Amino acid sequence: MADIELLIEQLYEDIALRDELTDEEADTLLRWGEAQAEQLVAASTDAATFDARFAALRTVMKHINKFTGKRAKMDAAAQRLQLKQFMQAAQEFGITITPQQIEMYLQQHATLSHHDNVHAMLALLAGDLPKAHDDMLKGY
Repeated sequence: MADIELLIEQLYEDIALRDELTDEEADTLLRWGEAQAEQLVAASTDAATFDARFAALRTVMKHINKFTGKRAKMDAAAQRLQLKQFMQAAQEFGITITPQQIEMYLQQHATLSHHDNVHAMLALLAGDLPKAHDDMLKGY
């Protein structure tokens, strides 16, 4: 099975996972990726499945990096396309993000700092609804 230290080193050395982020933002994303890699190693029994899931993890992280850094320059159609690709990558990693979650995220992402956006996208991966949704439900 894979050596966790080597895998984590690969994450930290891959500039495509962090080139659009500040050190603090990248640290948040990389620590999340490190935790996911550790879980993959612990849960994997098949090398081919592990390799596919680790590649999907890296793809998810690349999407968070790129979307966070470039979203302000994208039009709405480009943002939706990028988020659709993010959803697909998450699905390949084994996490389902619903279109409704993406819609709620889209309602708030423009007001988020890069740091908060990284956290919001990680919350989507954790299955947490965006904060705006919680606020909408308070009156009901």
